[in-house]
Amino acid sequence: MPSRNEFLRAYEAQLKMVHGWANDKSQLTEFITQVEKVLNDWKCFSKHRWNYTAKTVYAAWRGIGGKGRPTLTQLRALLMVDRQAARAA
Repeated sequence: MPSRNEFLRAYEAQLKMVHGWANDKSQLTEFITQVEKVLNDWKCFSKHRWNYTAKTVYAAWRGIGGKGRPTLTQLRALLMVDRQAARAA
């Protein structure tokens, strides 16, 4: 299973291909920080309003081997892969 970091890097690449603002490093970093907040805490979703059903999210999900459309639960589960890798290191 891919990691959250792999997903976020794939998502950044998709954003850069589709949205001009994503080529501004500070804007992209701020946006990805908000995405990570949503993925880390259910309560942040209503505050930050990240559209996890966007085409760029779907393309990144498929790019890392995800099947179907990603759900918040599936995206949040990627963190477990990162944690397991950290424990193994």
